[in-house]
Amino acid sequence: MQSTRETLLEERAQLMRELERLGDFRRGTVSTNYRKCGKASCHCMQEGDPGHGPQQLWNATIRGKSYARHLKTAAQLQQYKAETSRYREFVAWCDRFIALNEQLCDMHASTEEHEVEQAKKKLRKRSAKNSKGK
Repeated sequence: MQSTRETLLEERAQLMRELERLGDFRRGTVSTNYRKCGKASCHCMQEGDPGHGPQQLWNATIRGKSYARHLKTAAQLQQYKAETSRYREFVAWCDRFIALNEQLCDMHASTEEHEVEQAKKKLRKRSAKNSKGK
C-alpha cells in the first residue's frame, strides 16, 4: 500500500507527540562490576572468586571522552537505568523519524519530477504546433 502525504504527515505528528512523552534521558549504560584489588593476601585473588562488588557503574562516551560514575544508592541506580533506557528509546525514535522524513522528501521530489515532466510535454506540444504553423 502506497502511503499518502497526509498519512505520513499524521504519522510524523504522532511521532512528535511520542517525543513529548519520552521525558528525561541520558546516554550511556549501567553495569554491575566486580573488581580485584590486587593485594596478594586478599580473598579476591583466589581462583574463582569474582572479586569485590557488586559495584553499579554508569559509563558513557560523549564526543570521544569517557565518563563514569559510581551509583551508590538504589535510587540512583533506578534513575540511571530508567534514563539510559529512555535514551535507547530516543535513538529508536530518531531512526523512525528520519525514515519518515526521507519518505516525505522522496514523495516531494517525485511530485516535482512529475510536474517538470508535465511542463516539458506542454512545451513540446506548443513547440510542435508553432513549427507546423510556419
